[in-house]
Amino acid sequence: MSPALLIRKFIITLIFVSFCKVASSENVTADKTISSDSTTQQVFTADDITLTISSNATLSRSQKPIVTDNRSDVTVTINEGSEVFTTSGDNAIVGKSSTNLTVNNSGKIYSSGAKAVSFRQGSGANLSNNSGATIYAATNTISGNHNDTENATITNSGTIYSTDASTNTIIFGVGSTGNSIVNNAGGEIYTEGTGATIKLGASSTLTNSGTIKTGSVSSRAINAAGSNNTITLKDDGKIIGIISSASGTTGNKLQMQHGFGQGYFYDTSGDFTLEDLDGNQVVKGSAGSVGQGGSETLDELLGYKSLNIRKSLNRYKKSKSFLEGKDSWGEAYVSNLKRKENTNNLAIGYDHKTFGINLINPLQN
Repeated sequence: MSPALLIRKFIITLIFVSFCKVASSENVTADKTISSDSTTQQVFTADDITLTISSNATLSRSQKPIVTDNRSDVTVTINEGSEVFTTSGDNAIVGKSSTNLTVNNSGKIYSSGAKAVSFRQGSGANLSNNSGATIYAATNTISGNHNDTENATITNSGTIYSTDASTNTIIFGVGSTGNSIVNNAGGEIYTEGTGATIKLGASSTLTNSGTIKTGSVSSRAINAAGSNNTITLKDDGKIIGIISSASGTTGNKLQMQHGFGQGYFYDTSGDFTLEDLDGNQVVKGSAGSVGQGGSETLDELLGYKSLNIRKSLNRYKKSKSFLEGKDSWGEAYVSNLKRKENTNNLAIGYDHKTFGINLINPLQN
């Protein structure tokens, strides 16, 4: 083959490769909606804009279908029925060093590798996983795993999980600060493995009204890796697994708010300050409180019995037997105590029927 022909083939190949490279990636410079299936990478090159995936469309790529690195105030919205995912790699949505990145998911985001959503070294990220929506990855499904990450907010009403045996579902670096995780009622965050489901950094908050669980009750469901975190467990929320505070950390708080009189038990490890926000007595060691309903019912029934005896004594003092100084006195009684339950006051209902005899034999001398 002549040198001229070789040069011509090289130039044609170079143009073809360049064209394919350009075609596989597009810059997002203004508000944009993708409403049909695509494998083209979307790279944000401007601030204050929104990318929307709608109409049951899927945006898929071997890795990084959506890139928002070093951008400010950009929004990614996945509507119900739509999906964003990686086919063989990591980072379905990546926003390294971004500021105020917003991800609003009503569909599905997932990665065959690590990190369905990553905002490492970013600030002010806001991720909402809505009811019925799903986010999952093999490892570190949502990652702020860098000490520079701060002030991120994750709000979950759907399902977030990881499938790997040893890593986390939501992970922040030990020095990552000011972050907030809220798992609403009906929300579920879990790992199919034995790694800590949620790893908190420092000076952050976690509020749970849903379910947080790990693949084994002896594994950590929540790990406060840094200091000064506040974990609040509310309503009918459930934690399956250990709540741990890392060795050497200080100022970590575990608060319970399940309602007055409710019983609960949480397996804890490490140093926590325990507080029941409804005023129930917390048993330390692990965090537990015995429900007040049984004690309340017992106290009330004992109160009725005491009242019965006092009234019986009053009747005896007015009786002919007492006035004439006879040795003994007695009476039969029947009672029917009925109370309806009250869910607002957490009062237990009962229907208690009693038949009895009070006998009095006064002491002499």
